Amino acid sequence: DPARVKKEDKGHPEVCTVFSYHKIFNKESVETIDYECRNAARGCVACKKEFLEKLIDFLRPIQLKRTEILKDPAYVNKVLDAGMARAKGVASDTLRVVKKIVGILR
Repeated sequence: DPARVKKEDKGHPEVCTVFSYHKIFNKESVETIDYECRNAARGCVACKKEFLEKLIDFLRPIQLKRTEILKDPAYVNKVLDAGMARAKGVASDTLRVVKKIVGILR
């Protein structure tokens, strides 16, 4: 909230970017955060710290999965090769359609 200079100032969560993130990652606390912010019972630093904890909790399984995947470079290459093959097929089909529309291919 750009208008909130001091913790004692009442906040306006509807214009706060961090509050919008709470709505995504911390749904169970949104009402409490909204009330505390509007009534100057919660400061911006505390709000950001709580959001950061929720974000870290959300990202932890993704980071663990990434660490596991990177332990097997052959698997990574296999997935990339399969994706490339699919992409080439789609691109080839699309190019064929475009050539037909333009009149290069009949």
